Amino acid sequence: MGCFDGYLFLTDMDGTLTDREKLSQENIDAIRFFQQEGGLFTLASGRAPGYLRDYAERIGLKAPVIGINGTVIYDLEKDELLFSDCLDEGAIEVVEYAIEHYEGILAESTTYSMEEWAGIYELKDQKQSFREYAKTLPSPWYKLILIVRSDVSEKILLDLRERFGDRYNFERSWPEGIEMHSKGSGKDVCLKRLKEYFGDRIHTTIAAGDYENDLPMIQAADIGYAVGNAIASVKEAADRITVSCDQHSIAAIIQELYKEKH
Repeated sequence: MGCFDGYLFLTDMDGTLTDREKLSQENIDAIRFFQQEGGLFTLASGRAPGYLRDYAERIGLKAPVIGINGTVIYDLEKDELLFSDCLDEGAIEVVEYAIEHYEGILAESTTYSMEEWAGIYELKDQKQSFREYAKTLPSPWYKLILIVRSDVSEKILLDLRERFGDRYNFERSWPEGIEMHSKGSGKDVCLKRLKEYFGDRIHTTIAAGDYENDLPMIQAADIGYAVGNAIASVKEAADRITVSCDQHSIAAIIQELYKEKH
């Protein structure tokens, strides 16, 4: 038996596992050690599963990944979708409301694929309404992203939550991007689903992240970590704080957990 038997570790990608999309050898080696010692490790990202494939192969993942901000769970080895919860047609109404009522809306991005692909609707270039544009896009839609000016981002986010929060989740992965996805999805929802998927193999869940969209997952985990470069609200919600992503944060967490068991 390995010292990490029964552990399921989920990490955010950008700004947590990777620094400007670079995956350090220190993190790779630590994750491989964690898995060799019986732990299950996976990625929980706003990115689509297709984007995560290369990273998954480099660290030898043996668990399905969580993608598109917790709207899908995908088994990359089998190319199999295990869970998805998509947006309904009412999402168009939210975008129309935002375009009509908010200054600072720059574009609308729609993620609708298992690969890293999105339809981009830029307000300054469009001669058609968003509703008309939406008809040209494939479906289902997994999430919508409002691209906004950073100085109005917080105001818009709070208003959207107040007006439409009973129907959709609204989160940010970065200051200018407000992401909307279904109420039945999220990184926390997928953490719980993965724990159920593995059943008795898991007794402890660990989660690490840096931004608002990681908060639900960090709070749902048995041990929630904020990396050193995380925003204040994530650090406040986390059980523990580790080093910044550019200092191999995931390796630091695994080393800390290992020392606690020895």
